[in-house]
Amino acid sequence: MDRQSPHVRAKIHAPHRTKNGIAAHEERLTVYIATKVRTGLTPAVNALGLILIALTVIAAVTYELSRRNNRAKSVRSNSG
Repeated sequence: MDRQSPHVRAKIHAPHRTKNGIAAHEERLTVYIATKVRTGLTPAVNALGLILIALTVIAAVTYELSRRNNRAKSVRSNSG
């Protein structure tokens, strides 16, 4: 007979869904990253952080360029 704790056994069977739709044994990305920061960063977490920062910077630059382009078009159409 397998002597697992009830918590481990619960994770093996059908996941229990919480009110936000996440299975009880799943972790949110932010919780996972915070846990890894406390326990020590791995190369995978470093890579994930780099990707998230790069995506944020790319999105911000794209938004700003689009905003400036739309503003320039608006100024040109009003002056001509």
